[in-house]
Amino acid sequence: MLAFRIVVVLFIGLLVPKSSFCQTTESIQPHSFSYNDFSLAEIVTVELKEQIPSNNSPSLAKNSLPKAGYCIPVDIDLRLHATQRKIGGKIVYFTKVKSPNEKGLVPYFDKFILSDGASLHVYSTDRKEVNGAFTESNKTENGFYCTGFMISNEIVFEYCPGSSKNNIDRLHISEIGIATTALPQKRSGREFGDAESCEVNVNCSEGNKYNLQKQAVVRILVKAGADFGWCTGTLINNTNQDCTPYILTADHCGVADNGNYASNSDFSQWVYYFNYQSLNCSNPPVEGILANQFITGSTRMAYSNDDGGDTGSDFLLTKLNVSPPAIYNAYFAGWNRANLLPDSGVCIHHPSADVKKISTYRGGLFTASWGGNAADTHMGLLWINTTNGWGVTEGGSSGSSLFDKNNLIVGTLTGGGSLCADHTQEDFYGRMYYHWDKNGTIASRQLKPWLDPANTGNFSLVGRGQCGGVGIKHEQNENIDLSAFPNPNNGTFLIRAKNAEEIYLFSIEGKLILSNSSTQNEINIASLDAGIYLLKAKNKTSLFIQKIVVQ
Repeated sequence: MLAFRIVVVLFIGLLVPKSSFCQTTESIQPHSFSYNDFSLAEIVTVELKEQIPSNNSPSLAKNSLPKAGYCIPVDIDLRLHATQRKIGGKIVYFTKVKSPNEKGLVPYFDKFILSDGASLHVYSTDRKEVNGAFTESNKTENGFYCTGFMISNEIVFEYCPGSSKNNIDRLHISEIGIATTALPQKRSGREFGDAESCEVNVNCSEGNKYNLQKQAVVRILVKAGADFGWCTGTLINNTNQDCTPYILTADHCGVADNGNYASNSDFSQWVYYFNYQSLNCSNPPVEGILANQFITGSTRMAYSNDDGGDTGSDFLLTKLNVSPPAIYNAYFAGWNRANLLPDSGVCIHHPSADVKKISTYRGGLFTASWGGNAADTHMGLLWINTTNGWGVTEGGSSGSSLFDKNNLIVGTLTGGGSLCADHTQEDFYGRMYYHWDKNGTIASRQLKPWLDPANTGNFSLVGRGQCGGVGIKHEQNENIDLSAFPNPNNGTFLIRAKNAEEIYLFSIEGKLILSNSSTQNEINIASLDAGIYLLKAKNKTSLFIQKIVVQ
């Protein structure tokens, strides 16, 4: 039994309606978690053998796909290659996958169909990482899917069919990604990604002016053939103001080591992580559930097709298969395509696939050619020292947006030599001016048809919050969220609930443990068992849900 204390901090702000859709349903928990005597020791285990390809060398360069590992072909049917157990009156299927490599595993499906009432979870054997539940809402048209990166070399798939007698579920894994480099890194003192020490967290004071723009920036687990790795992208607005979920990143993020481009099925397996950031200016000690808000699947809409900037400006525009749910508080960033060089601003990015960081520039920008084959495709800059560090960029920052002083996107990162140890090295950004219509004459080589479908001819567009009255409003300067930190935890949780009038804590079985409607900011609860709990905050029009884990 654990002594458990919650510190609650209430904020006053906007009201946000409840989301009607989520990529994963955290309120559905693995059935086996409710049974302490359940053992994974006897379930079917698929042991992966190292099949290291000749081009395995991981790349941390900023001008090529920042590769974290490689994919090996497998043939795993989660209904056939499984151990069945009866739990709580249901038949549950278990499959364990184990690799001799300890850095991480990524399951790639070529058949992913779940019927009404069915669920799938993926979790590490120590239960510190849980992805899911994946349900019928996650089905895709072509069957390709990815359930995300797991920082573990031994993971469990727990599949529970629905009640229908006509079981149409199909769960087949065709590839497993094996992480061979420390991306995310596991350094002493932290269990997950750790960028260089000079990097500045986006929620430090340097990010105060960009509170909305940071909600547009996503960490992307990219796949191109047998290679996978990390890039950064930005959710971007268009002149129809219709919240089409376009993500802007770099062309080279889709190019494998062998020069082949990501296929349509590869793009269906790209994973876009929202809100992967620290709550404050300090690095969180554990990852907890930071990686729980993600969307799998996209379609390539346009790209520069220039070998990562060798003959153009190195841009890629994808469209998410589904729109971000309201609980993600996503923001659609604005842009400026004018033929001008900004005099100040920031880059918001995920260096080394770590939590979101911010780097600052002021003056000194110049036009450049990245590959030497086309003029004025890029702009170069140097970063400056700020209050909390001297932010630079790293592998994983590729594709991140450069914002000007008006909070508008003016470019995307191709590469450069900036380092914490050497601030005299420039970084280079493909220009929105060139992205717009100068990489080719057809729609798939331009941003213009997609970001200005109304054909306004505008040189700039402000950002906006989500459509349909959900999400954050673009004229506001506050974020709206419910968050608990650090999570998991065995002691004190700091809980921030903006706009909440009441806060509830439920067990995973639905038992009410806490109800608080006062302004009291400290609540003591004793004898709370280790496990997963649901924290709910509500007001007259909204309900927010956050999973917390007591260790």
